[in-house]
Amino acid sequence: MIKDEIHEGPWYKQFWAWFILTPLLVVIAASSVMVTIAFKQKQDVVSDDYYKIGKMINQSFDSQQAAKALGLNAELYFDKTAIVLSASGKEAIADDDLLLFLSHPVDAKRDHYLTLIRSGENTWQVNLKQALSGRWYLRLSSLDDAGIERWRMQGEIDLGNAARATLH
Repeated sequence: MIKDEIHEGPWYKQFWAWFILTPLLVVIAASSVMVTIAFKQKQDVVSDDYYKIGKMINQSFDSQQAAKALGLNAELYFDKTAIVLSASGKEAIADDDLLLFLSHPVDAKRDHYLTLIRSGENTWQVNLKQALSGRWYLRLSSLDDAGIERWRMQGEIDLGNAARATLH
């Protein structure tokens, strides 16, 4: 009688069973790890409130046009302890405080709202708690009493390459 090699013991002792199952088990384990990483390390790149952002975009165009109409120009100087703003325009800026929003391109947790305080003629300054590094999007604005932007200027800076940014 010929010995039947296929049924020589339990399935888990067979070479071919493990030869087929091992790649499947590896793929399942790797997929589980990737799904876990994806949910725990998600990025804040896309916003959930599209309607609100659309309305804000329309307001930002009006604010940018207001800055152009006033002929405003600004330069920000960054060092390890402070940010200094030097501004000029057709009309002098009467605000004692200006709002500077530093937006990190990838990580919303690193964003900063800073209030620049007048330190001289056409000069504003804010002291930093810690030095900044990397790339940032900049938004400088003046707010009225109701918290609505009167004008806005924007720019960007890579603090690894430069310490000065021009806002338009």
